[in-house]
Amino acid sequence: MATEEKVYVGDVGTEIKIDMQEAMAGATDITFEVRNPNNEEKAWSGITIVETTKLKYIIQAGDLNIVGNYKVQPKLTIGAWTGKGLTVTFRVYEKYT
Repeated sequence: MATEEKVYVGDVGTEIKIDMQEAMAGATDITFEVRNPNNEEKAWSGITIVETTKLKYIIQAGDLNIVGNYKVQPKLTIGAWTGKGLTVTFRVYEKYT
């Protein structure tokens, strides 16, 4: 994952980038499937392609409401292929840590 900074509960506007390691031109139906520390699953939409191989999502209000490790797995379609990328994990911290 490309975020270099600590991520905190309640953050909004933080960019989450995942390098897919191959060109994403023509990719459609892109989502990030997310599992929070309570094992609740959500789908984040509004993913954009940046720098040819990277997928980017901008954290929205309510996305990061629990301290702990979040798992993110991209899901997308390219041509006739629909599938998932590798899962990445990042930690969300309590404020003042």
